[in-house]
Amino acid sequence: MTAFKVVAFRLWYDIGVRVPLFVTYFYAIENMVDKVPSFTTGGMSWFFDLTTPDPFFILPLMFTCTYMMSALLEPNRGMKRKGFELHVAAFEGAVVYSIFNGFPMAFFCYGIANNLSQFVFKLSNVEKTKCEEA
Repeated sequence: MTAFKVVAFRLWYDIGVRVPLFVTYFYAIENMVDKVPSFTTGGMSWFFDLTTPDPFFILPLMFTCTYMMSALLEPNRGMKRKGFELHVAAFEGAVVYSIFNGFPMAFFCYGIANNLSQFVFKLSNVEKTKCEEA
């Protein structure tokens, strides 16, 4: 497996670490939406009430775009998804948008920041990987 640079436990990392963290953050934010009164006036711009879904669908779209930016960027390959992988990624983006469309705006404040930080982290790894290959 080392000759092909395959990481055997990558899937288990996603299932065992990332999924429980996401579920924990989701339920924590959901609990705060119900019990923290400042969430009703804590927003900005067009989303003042963080306990309601976005009426203009801007935050779910921003969340989906940042998610797709992070998902499409692989540290080993850069932005080189082709063919079927690209179609699967586009379908995944549509599924993510349709699932998260009715969530409270507080979730998107966390999700967009999280996706952007993952994107910057992966982008820094791509540059490091390119330097090591040269």
